[in-house]
Amino acid sequence: ILFEEISSKSFFNILNSSKSLIISYQSKVILQGAMLENVWPEFHYFDLAQAQFMIKPEYRYDFNTIAFDYLNLEFSEEKKDQMDFFEQIPESILNDTKTLSKKSSAMLKLHPILVEKIDEIDVGKAFYDLDIPLIKILAAMELEGIHLNIPFYQKLEQDFSNQIHEIESEVRETAGDTINLRSPKQVGELLFEKLNLPVIKKTKTGFSTNADVLNQLASMNLSPIPSLLLKYREVEKLLSTYVKALPQMVNSKTQKIHTHFQPSNAA
Repeated sequence: ILFEEISSKSFFNILNSSKSLIISYQSKVILQGAMLENVWPEFHYFDLAQAQFMIKPEYRYDFNTIAFDYLNLEFSEEKKDQMDFFEQIPESILNDTKTLSKKSSAMLKLHPILVEKIDEIDVGKAFYDLDIPLIKILAAMELEGIHLNIPFYQKLEQDFSNQIHEIESEVRETAGDTINLRSPKQVGELLFEKLNLPVIKKTKTGFSTNADVLNQLASMNLSPIPSLLLKYREVEKLLSTYVKALPQMVNSKTQKIHTHFQPSNAA
């Protein structure tokens, strides 16, 4: 039977009914493929990336490194960005049958080597009983996604922007000049040269204006500006890192944010 004649759903049902072991690198992709076809994956799988992490938790676990370390095989560097769950695999990858064949062969050869290494350091129970089941749970969590209240974030963006403008105005009125509050150099000159506040700490490039320094200056009550700067940095960080960024991450097809959980990253 040609593979083209088998639907994806039928393919995953066949995997579920078989007792075959699926050896792969980053198994979540295969698991999510089944889930997208409304097939809950019950097949057995061995994840090379997670195995390498268990063996060498502080070492690189990308496929190229694993293949070179254990098999002395080299593959060209691949794009690091993670593919969208709902995108088609690029034709350039599917058509590169030579590389796909070479990688498939390498995965088969890597499996017994990594199994032996796991047994040698006695982490089999943690790997098979905890890590492997966890990969399936994380795959499902990624697909489920998280709803984001876009109107709330839009209002929050406006509120935070207003707070930032108010702080900039207060600093400008107190300093008598327009200051770029994102510039440590200009902030340092304002605090320690124009306002003559006590210098707490210096760096190789000039005055330190980090949070510890600003907190110490604020506690002295010599000027309202250190407290304003602390508030500015807090609000600006929330605005740029979360309030503006998160809505841009919403998937247009599901209207949810789909994050990527990496079990092979050390906390």
